[in-house]
Amino acid sequence: MTSITKTEFEQVYRDYYLLVYKYIFKKTNNASVAEDLASDIFFRAFQGYGTYDSKKASVKTWLFKITENRLKNYYRDRKNTVDIKDDVAADIGSDNIMLEAALLQECRNTLAEALNTLSEKYRKIIVLKFFYNRTTEEIASELNTTTGNVRIISMRALQKLSKYFIDKGLKLEDYI
Repeated sequence: MTSITKTEFEQVYRDYYLLVYKYIFKKTNNASVAEDLASDIFFRAFQGYGTYDSKKASVKTWLFKITENRLKNYYRDRKNTVDIKDDVAADIGSDNIMLEAALLQECRNTLAEALNTLSEKYRKIIVLKFFYNRTTEEIASELNTTTGNVRIISMRALQKLSKYFIDKGLKLEDYI
């Protein structure tokens, strides 16, 4: 986890406030609402900065996840009085896809870094097992070894990966 000083958070605010504001304005087409929501988002970000983990996401990604959630709450709360236009709802969905794509790319990068810490033999077994969904028997046949050897190497590789992720403050289960 990363702790932040007031001065550091002021820099985050200066770097990203306008970007968050413009994004909200684009979604709401209302300057007053955009100002209120942006202020609320940065207030929440400041309160929750102790939970921010720079190993899991960039500050920008983290802020936009908070922004996305706040916009969803805003529209949900307004739903009782005003219907959301279909095109606005679809636009939020497309931005959600973009955010998910950014998070997925960060996950892929982290997983690639972790896999690169393994020997070629360990890495190959993990990739075949988890990404190509090969059975132990298929892997053993492909690598010209025994199923027992594949199980042992797989277990050792997962232990090494698990340690790598624990050392980074992450969970292996979130990536495989």
